[in-house]
Amino acid sequence: MKVLILAGGQGTRLGELGKQIAKPMIKVCGKPVLEYQIELLSRYDFSNIVLVVGHLQEQIMEYFGNGDKWGVKIQYDNQNIEMGTAGRIKNLQVDLEDDFFVLYGDLMFNVNLVKMLKAHNQYKLTFGNQLLGTLLVQPTNHPHDCDLLEVNDGGVINKIFSKPHPVGRTCRNLNNAAIYIFTPQIFRTIESNRALDFGRDIFPTIVEERKGILCAYKSDEYLQDMGTPERLKEVELDVMSGRYEKGMLCVEEKDFLN
Repeated sequence: MKVLILAGGQGTRLGELGKQIAKPMIKVCGKPVLEYQIELLSRYDFSNIVLVVGHLQEQIMEYFGNGDKWGVKIQYDNQNIEMGTAGRIKNLQVDLEDDFFVLYGDLMFNVNLVKMLKAHNQYKLTFGNQLLGTLLVQPTNHPHDCDLLEVNDGGVINKIFSKPHPVGRTCRNLNNAAIYIFTPQIFRTIESNRALDFGRDIFPTIVEERKGILCAYKSDEYLQDMGTPERLKEVELDVMSGRYEKGMLCVEEKDFLN
């Protein structure tokens, strides 16, 4: 099963650090964030990896090479880097005939991806070709700048509350945590040759226009982005304290009021 990692972000919110170092190469306790991901993928026997690179891509390519050091096979895609997250995946459609993972290269997570895949396969048995993908969802400690979701009892995402949230909005603190498993049917929702983003363009359209089914995999495992200096410090503390290794999420799912 292929795993695509979106590793081309510019890290603008990280200031000078993001200008000098590719965002996935920023170190947490001496190790690049992306290396934590690849080690986890190797541990769960997901060895077929495509790094979708862009900004300062040479840093990533020189460090990881073909992946032999980690027991995985790494390929690179550095084409059409201005096409957005969904647009770039669309360009790889010809090589994605089966279900595949999409991860974001700026995430620190300790998630059992095998369990997530089992949940996805169960959704496929239930919904068949209507299923477009399974999204990992969980509460977040910064809901104000996240897309929040409404999920029914059957696991189907039936509403998306997109950021920015207007004053007075009330919804569950349940975040699109940016780990996805897609079926090839997802490509019918992505136009060719357009710069499109999954969170901003594709998911809201699917849900609002009923173009297919997106399901939620609720996880209480460790996941945190490190896209700001403050969050980077939090992640470093989590690694040093053992919270990352234990896979502990300490955010409660409750109502969010902006």
